[in-house]
Amino acid sequence: MPISFITGINGFIGHALSSYLQKQGISVHGSVRKQATISPSIYVTGDIDGNTDWTIPLHQVDNIVHLAGTVHRPDVQDPAVYQRAIVDATINLTQQAAKVGVKRLVYVSSAHVYGVETNSELITENHPCHPRTVYAKAKWQAEQWLQQFMSKTSLEIVIVRLPLVYGSGVRGNFAQLIKLVKTFPCLPFGCATQLRSLIGLENVVAFLYHCMVHPRAINTIFNISDDCDLSTRQLCEKIAKLLHKKRVLLSVPPILMQKVLWLCNKESLYYKLFGSVRLDISLAKKQLAWHSPMSVDAQLQSTLLKSD
Repeated sequence: MPISFITGINGFIGHALSSYLQKQGISVHGSVRKQATISPSIYVTGDIDGNTDWTIPLHQVDNIVHLAGTVHRPDVQDPAVYQRAIVDATINLTQQAAKVGVKRLVYVSSAHVYGVETNSELITENHPCHPRTVYAKAKWQAEQWLQQFMSKTSLEIVIVRLPLVYGSGVRGNFAQLIKLVKTFPCLPFGCATQLRSLIGLENVVAFLYHCMVHPRAINTIFNISDDCDLSTRQLCEKIAKLLHKKRVLLSVPPILMQKVLWLCNKESLYYKLFGSVRLDISLAKKQLAWHSPMSVDAQLQSTLLKSD
């Protein structure tokens, strides 16, 4: 039985990926920062960095999906934090994986590396990367190192750039949007008609598995999404319909919304609600024969069933 190793196995994506892989008949091991219960297949690392010892957990592992690392936190702006947890940790893990004979590593990156807040065109994998946040800069730096390392090793490397991920257990802005639709009969998103790429958790884990096993995924960067871009308005309408709630979407001018969010020190939310960032996933569709296995409505329904 093949052995897959997931860093951050108890996280939002890691937990779902572990369950998915086990259903495919794969033995799953993984790492966590800290753990209350003991399991021989789970390795407790503490905070990962350039000095983490992966020798024992990577023994006889066939492939790795690297999810662990500091997530984007607005309250943490120290570049050194992201340097240690994302860049140094990724370099260290990859070098040790190559040394012990792991066959493939799938690195989960972010569409934030493009640094685009709004764009009328589809963004391909060849789009220039100009990351804006310290988190995105660290992700891009790790990607650059991996791209250089590809030509120096027999370790097969796949880089996956994700847009916003939603699904059962989602937190952050997406969870807040669900709460708003549940609570208020009127919402100020009638003019939020710009399309954005997003991807449901079920489609994420299916694609990561695809990247773990597909022979044509080797040493390639892929954008991925649900292949059904939605505006904030459309998303609210879908959520309301699934909740069987009637909601009025007020046509508040975007410029007014931007000023209000600026006054609330939430200006970054403006581009997430009213901006347009669309990923071109034609490479994944053509090279890997990829098709999203689940519809947006089905994944939203799954998300809402377990949301507070």
